[in-house]
Amino acid sequence: MRNLKEKFDSARNRLLEFERKQPDDGSTEDSISPRPIVVFTGVTPERYQQFRNNEERKFHVFIRLVDGKVIVYDMPSPVHGHLLAEFIYMIRNWHGQLLVSTDVDLNVGNNTYSPDILVQPLLVPVVLPTVMDPRMVLEIGKTESLQSLHDLPGDYFSAGTNIQVYLGIKVWPRRVNGTAAMLALLYLRNNVIPNPSSNTPPTITLPNTVPNITISFGTAPLNHELLAFVANTSIPNHRITGFLQPGDIACTAPNMPNYQIAISTNLLFFGNPMGPPPGVPNNFNLDLWIVQGRTLIYLP
Repeated sequence: MRNLKEKFDSARNRLLEFERKQPDDGSTEDSISPRPIVVFTGVTPERYQQFRNNEERKFHVFIRLVDGKVIVYDMPSPVHGHLLAEFIYMIRNWHGQLLVSTDVDLNVGNNTYSPDILVQPLLVPVVLPTVMDPRMVLEIGKTESLQSLHDLPGDYFSAGTNIQVYLGIKVWPRRVNGTAAMLALLYLRNNVIPNPSSNTPPTITLPNTVPNITISFGTAPLNHELLAFVANTSIPNHRITGFLQPGDIACTAPNMPNYQIAISTNLLFFGNPMGPPPGVPNNFNLDLWIVQGRTLIYLP
């Protein structure tokens, strides 16, 4: 037990250290792309479930199983918890035939993830009572690194899942002036983006491990290191949007067109023999101004 406590305490301290490495103008390379915090190796799925049911809750961390390694990637916080509640409310309030779940394991091959939110249509029968078959997953990263969030679509969009949409939300600590950077990264299984107007063909298909769009929606712009990281994901420049530098129009009000994420209803109800329910809107529209506001309330 002492060895377990030491390992998980060390992992928590490293997560906090990542945050402390972030200076007033943003993040350092170490806090953007740190090495994964591996606490155990050679772990079977059965042993991992014991970690999930006991140590994870006891030591207040979030863990996943990747290639037999138990990885600590984030930990509970007021920001994380309240954003989670807000997203659940928004999605369930949008349409009642979507099942919104949290704290549920998602098995992908030999790996096990616990997305913050899983969304699936109620009309699609679940294979087993305890098995989720989501169409969208959402991850909220506070102490979780940007690299960790970006590493997930490879497994989330593997052949063994029906996931069509992955949305990552990354929040950074407040700066000395009280502002904070925030970034939304949208990934799609069928990753088609519009070509700039002067180019042909009108659309381009990208690998689904590349973000479809990224939107900086905080009250502080992204610093150079963050912008370089996003650009290195191979996303085209015209899909890197939002409050990128001091002269840009920031997210300061609801319904600003540049700060909306439209998620296709067809993707959320993918696989239903009858298609989306009658009368459902064409898109679930996420207003990032709401996310920003809730974040600032609970961000220390």
